[in-house]
Amino acid sequence: MSILSSARLRLVPMNDSHFDGLFAMNSDPAVMRYITGKPDTPAIRRRLERVFVYSLPLFWKLQ
Repeated sequence: MSILSSARLRLVPMNDSHFDGLFAMNSDPAVMRYITGKPDTPAIRRRLERVFVYSLPLFWKLQ
C-alpha cells in the first residue's frame, strides 16, 4: 500500500505493530471522553484484535 505525503502531512498504512499504541490511546479516559464516553477495556481489546487484522487496509496512521 502507498504512503501519502504532502508538505504538512504523511499518512502511512496501519499494521499490527500500531495496535498497542492505538489501544493505549483508546484506554485513556481523557482521549475517549468525547469519542465513546469511556475508555476501552481489555475485553474490547481482545475483540478488536480479532477484527483489526481484517480492517487494516481501511486505516491510515498520521505521522
